[in-house]
Amino acid sequence: MDVTSTFASGNVVTFPNKHTIDFKNRILKVIQANQVVIVIPMKPPSVIDNENVFAFTPQGDFLWRISTKGTAFFPSTNPAECQFFDAKADLDGDIILYNWCSAAIRVNSNTGEILERIEIR
Repeated sequence: MDVTSTFASGNVVTFPNKHTIDFKNRILKVIQANQVVIVIPMKPPSVIDNENVFAFTPQGDFLWRISTKGTAFFPSTNPAECQFFDAKADLDGDIILYNWCSAAIRVNSNTGEILERIEIR
């Protein structure tokens, strides 16, 4: 199945099999890594949430949602302010997620496990 034909319009993600998922907010980014579809919806400024990254199979089945709670990767006093806004797949198939707090994290695309924090200042 061609994962690259997964696309977003407004707040709806459409998978190659025509399965759709409606999010509450506009979709910022949809990318593919290791046959996993990563979706980043934009939260409005009034909502503080840094767990705005979701992963699905190419058929649209939910796999994981990023969780930064209880991790040493976000030492900020309020890490929830560090919403993710961009993502890229690296050569190993991991995902690099970029947030508003001048940091990025490397995430296992299959499990959602945070592997490392990358300072980008």
